Amino acid sequence: MCPSCGVRLQAKLPKTRKDFTPRFAHHRGDECEYAVETALHLKAKEIIEEDKQLYLPSVIESYEHLTKEVTKARMVTFDHVILEHRVDDIRPDILAYKHQRPLMIEVKVTHGIDEVKYAKIVKLGISTLEIDLSSVESTFDPDWLRSQIIHATDIDTPHD
Repeated sequence: MCPSCGVRLQAKLPKTRKDFTPRFAHHRGDECEYAVETALHLKAKEIIEEDKQLYLPSVIESYEHLTKEVTKARMVTFDHVILEHRVDDIRPDILAYKHQRPLMIEVKVTHGIDEVKYAKIVKLGISTLEIDLSSVESTFDPDWLRSQIIHATDIDTPHD
């Protein structure tokens, strides 16, 4: 079933020797406007839930013309990860814990954290990370996506 529209999917084998990636398509050939977005969003959450780790970027604070690195970039392995768990009146995509400290993680494919959600996050005082996957192509390779989500702090499109 399509995670976006609920229509039955059919497995498709590669048509050329150059492309060896099996895919799924809507059974009747219908196109679902949000299928790729939903699949990418779900896959990103699955990757973080399975690996329970993430390379966190450095945190830099700035005031007027002064900047200071508050936290260095580093790999973090989480004690546990929960998907879509409500925190007050926010439901982050991922809630990851390290030494009982929560980190909310949002996966952006088309819609990022808006002003209303940002204000709620600030009020809660919980550190939050947004992973921007808006530039990822619809034909993404799952292994490439995993390496980008877990190890990169700036996602680029893959190069041949």
